[in-house]
Amino acid sequence: MTNSRMPTTHWSVVLAAGQADPRVRREALEELARNYRRPVYEFIVRHRRGHARDAEDLTQEVFAKLLQGSGVSGVDPTAGKFRSWLLGLVKHCVANQHRYDTRAKRDSRREDPVSQVEFALSGGDDAELAYHRTWIQTQYQRAQQRLARECEARGESEFLRILLEEIPDLFFGEDAERGSYAPLAERLRLSQGNLKVKVHRLRERFSQIVRDEVAQTVGSTEAVDEEISDLLQTLDRGNPGDLHPRSAP
Repeated sequence: MTNSRMPTTHWSVVLAAGQADPRVRREALEELARNYRRPVYEFIVRHRRGHARDAEDLTQEVFAKLLQGSGVSGVDPTAGKFRSWLLGLVKHCVANQHRYDTRAKRDSRREDPVSQVEFALSGGDDAELAYHRTWIQTQYQRAQQRLARECEARGESEFLRILLEEIPDLFFGEDAERGSYAPLAERLRLSQGNLKVKVHRLRERFSQIVRDEVAQTVGSTEAVDEEISDLLQTLDRGNPGDLHPRSAP
């Protein structure tokens, strides 16, 4: 049954970043940076034409603005997706940096005429696609971590580890494509039927957790299906099989 009451959302974290209490603001910033540094970095590094150090500095600036409460005033969590709001903030920071760089070149009289169009040409749709794809990778990663904690609480960490070792696409594959479960069932000392039931339940639970993670980034429970559909369409524009998060820079 769907819970009509929204859990504490990432919008709540954003609003907390605007609080006067330094401790509350610091905790809010750390939560946001921990969860969404990678999508922000992936967007910026493409606009900065692969200059990782510049991208890292600008990524830090985005979250510093949140720490200062910049851009938080007037935020309305019912207005839309947290994903879109954060991307808007990132674009604003990137545009400001571009204007600063342009002025610096003009002041030093070493401005390259081509640099005026570089911002429009660099990154573009590729940068946004990278942002959205890394975003959904982040949601899946968080879901996997939550499921792992649940399995640990039930004493099933080793069971999950072996499953992922034997079935790397455990949460994205289909049983029909798997073939025989006999060798794995023997290794786990389970019947094939029992193993299939356990795998099915794990996949169902994983799907529920993903929905819960997505629910924390939209303004209402009704928007969850729309957001998931939008994210899956984003995956279709790239490589749908690449859902394994890369290490953060």
